[in-house]
Amino acid sequence: MASKVLELKQQYGEELTRLLNESFEIRASAQHYEGQFSSAVAERLAPQELGRIRAAQSAEWADAQMDRVRTKYVELELELRVAIDEALLAAEQELAPTDVSTESVLLATRMSESEIMESMGAASGLGDVGVETIKLLLSAARRKENFDLAIAHALELLPDLRDAYDDTLLAAEEPDPNDEPGEKWEMFAADSPSAEDILWTGGIHPMNLTAKMR
Repeated sequence: MASKVLELKQQYGEELTRLLNESFEIRASAQHYEGQFSSAVAERLAPQELGRIRAAQSAEWADAQMDRVRTKYVELELELRVAIDEALLAAEQELAPTDVSTESVLLATRMSESEIMESMGAASGLGDVGVETIKLLLSAARRKENFDLAIAHALELLPDLRDAYDDTLLAAEEPDPNDEPGEKWEMFAADSPSAEDILWTGGIHPMNLTAKMR
């Protein structure tokens, strides 16, 4: 069994990256967009005026394309958050002890790290009861600060829990499902070009640079 959260991040990450790259392709393509003009209308317009109208149409096209890609990006981001939240719930269920008494829980919460590790060692040869005891002690260690050695010891004794534990760490790195989505898009996607960007003729313009790339 592999980390479900890592699998989700890789799966969705490829598509999210592709959409970010598409935003730069749209920005570059806007300069070559050809709007709808009848030849009769084009002939009546001065070249400068025709250029401004075409630039405005190109900018409007780019805005529409950016909105489409951003909407897809946000939808995928939200979908990923929900999937990670479900994976986290499954991981916590796998890590949680069953059939433990209130007294056992209270006793575990009062133990020092060394006491927890000693108790884990004593429980390691007790079959199913020992497994649940180690899970209980692991749960207590996770609620303490700087009990990393106890956590590592539990995962050595119960290596099948490693992926579930890793899922809890990876899930903690992600935004809450209720947080506003789209922050990464705003940070890393290309800006939609304005008509002025498209009309630029003086030297190297940001249209030709990978602005905002990290």
